[in-house]
Amino acid sequence: MELRFIQSHRRFTALSLFFVSALCLLPSFAFSQTTASEPEKLEALRRHLHASAIEIQNLQDAIKELKNQSDSEESQLLAKELENQKNRMEEDFDSLATGLAGDGGSQKRQRPDWIKELEDLTLPLLRSVRELTEKPRKIDNLKHEIKVLEEQLPLYERVHERITMLIELEKQFPSEPESSSDEYLKELQSLLQEFNPELIEINLEKNKANLEYILSSGGSLFENVSSQVEHFFKNRGRNLFVTAASFIGIWWLLSRLRRWATTTRLLKELSPSFHKIFAAAYNMFALGICFAAALACLFFFNDWLLISILVILLFLAFWTSRQWIPKFLNEIKFILNLGTVREGERMIWQGIPWRVRDIGLYATLVNDRLQGGVIKLQVGELIGRHSREIVEGEPWFPTLAGDWVVLSDGAYGQVESQTLEQVVLKLKGASLKYYSTSHFLTTNPINLSSGFRYCIDFRMDVKTLSEAVLETPALIKKELTAKLAKHFEGSLPDFLDIDVQYDHADAHSLHLAILIAVDGRCAGFREEYQREIQSALAQICVENQIVIPFERLSVNLMEASVQRPPES
Repeated sequence: MELRFIQSHRRFTALSLFFVSALCLLPSFAFSQTTASEPEKLEALRRHLHASAIEIQNLQDAIKELKNQSDSEESQLLAKELENQKNRMEEDFDSLATGLAGDGGSQKRQRPDWIKELEDLTLPLLRSVRELTEKPRKIDNLKHEIKVLEEQLPLYERVHERITMLIELEKQFPSEPESSSDEYLKELQSLLQEFNPELIEINLEKNKANLEYILSSGGSLFENVSSQVEHFFKNRGRNLFVTAASFIGIWWLLSRLRRWATTTRLLKELSPSFHKIFAAAYNMFALGICFAAALACLFFFNDWLLISILVILLFLAFWTSRQWIPKFLNEIKFILNLGTVREGERMIWQGIPWRVRDIGLYATLVNDRLQGGVIKLQVGELIGRHSREIVEGEPWFPTLAGDWVVLSDGAYGQVESQTLEQVVLKLKGASLKYYSTSHFLTTNPINLSSGFRYCIDFRMDVKTLSEAVLETPALIKKELTAKLAKHFEGSLPDFLDIDVQYDHADAHSLHLAILIAVDGRCAGFREEYQREIQSALAQICVENQIVIPFERLSVNLMEASVQRPPES
């Protein structure tokens, strides 16, 4: 019997719901079309609303009967289904009676628990922000409510007039049975109270009065913000000061303890890599202790606002840095001296060799031969680079400031300055020539300041080869030493050695090699000394009748025989 009752109720409610839903879609019952001049349409609307009220009452009775008869699972499911149908029919009744579209019975989704936890965490911060912006928000809310009420007022007046006409029509032509008419009038009276325009007018006047009162009272925005900030520091300044002092004080004490620990003999005997690891681990531990002490101070003062700010800042710092964590871990290897670039080794950066002095938050590179030769790089710039052990005595740059050089482009001058960016060369006559440091290195500079040698190819014309090999070199060496004697005198002579040797012979002359070693102090007189040596060689040739061959071009002409015509 219970099963038949359930099945009959299902068929009845399905037909009723279909009938009422179809009524909701009829365009003839639109609000704009229901006027006092169309009594037939109003009468039809009344009948449909009356039928809806009867069906709602029947569903309510069926739900009560199901709940009283049995507690089975099927009965409870059916009662819940009928309850949903009754709610939808009530919404349809309200929509038909008022002529307004319903909200479709939408329900708010239940928020997950983590959102509530987040709200609890940020509640002190939000409360302070709310207090700081309370007056502007009140003004904005009142203006919005006034605008909404002004838009609702004419709508409520039309709905109130419509429902009043339906009530008057029902009183003139009551429906049968009397109980259904009473239920119908009860629903209409409920809607009439709900859409009473007088309530809108009262709320509108109240909001306007509140807005006028708020605008006329209080100071300017700057004064309100200043007072709120002053109130914040007055009440929470002590907490903030004590927390900051605790953090800084504990960090200072732990830093002093770390410096003392690193001076002990046990740690001094360990490798520099272990020192780096120990310092990093200790700093992380000290930082955690300092944060714990700061939170403990805030907990002691029960200052949940500052606790919330601190926790949110820590969370934001972690959240924003999550994508940098792999790169940070890679940099940590360099900081701990475990990467491909290590302290105390040689590394090439921008084509210039550097000594890696130390690697911390920044890497310090040093080249003593460059002016301003100390630079700091971010540790990330070391990724992908390599270093090697330093070889004793290897050069770090071809020149020093003040050295004399000869470049592959023919330039000869003194290095005025050399930095990471450029090398300035001072030529003879005080003119300056500028090179970028990388380009300067590609010119294969010859540093004369460390010493140089003249290699002169001397050609002569002699009668016999024995004279060129045995006699002439000794003669030239003796004469040349005599004429350049001033350069061989003193404890620091300009010319260190001289030698004349037979080199080779060609078709027209014999070649001698004249070699003169010069001290690097005389690099600035390279051209002057060269001309002096050439002049001395010319004098030796004149005094000793040594012939210097010159290139000659011989042209041999054949005398041709020319026959003259006989004289007549």
